[in-house]
Amino acid sequence: MAAENYQGLTIDGLLEEIDAAWQRLMATMTAYPKEAYSAKRDPVGWTALDHLAHVTAWEKTALYPLQGKTRHEGLGVTDEQFLLDFDPLNQIVRDQTAGSPYDAVMANARAVHEELVAVVRQTEFDVLLQPSSALAADTREQRREVPFMEILMSDGCSHFDDHREYIEKILAG
Repeated sequence: MAAENYQGLTIDGLLEEIDAAWQRLMATMTAYPKEAYSAKRDPVGWTALDHLAHVTAWEKTALYPLQGKTRHEGLGVTDEQFLLDFDPLNQIVRDQTAGSPYDAVMANARAVHEELVAVVRQTEFDVLLQPSSALAADTREQRREVPFMEILMSDGCSHFDDHREYIEKILAG
């Protein structure tokens, strides 16, 4: 998405969009007894907690560059691992937190999210429009330049909703 597509958006407006998706995710993550979030699994074996930990790790990929770190550091992987296809990359990330208790996963998710919101609030909007290296959607081996805002909205806002739906399916099953 080109920078001009964000014309008229403000930091406050951006944070409102992110907060709305975050609130929907947190409502899902607090709607059932704690045990439910680790008791059931999706067809590939992920629990609801695995999905939240995954979202948190990817949210760090939006936070870390704003702190002068790399996106792959946010995931806790090497730059080479960051170029893997999504499934093996996400499995590496999942293995880092698999089996973590509900309270730990929730505390980490809240801490990362609060930090991201605080950092974005202090960031000049023009900085969010600067080109940043992203991985092309069709091939993990090619990098492309996109406004950082696209990474922020993808790995934050829309990712929350995507995984909230997965979590809801697991819990309903």
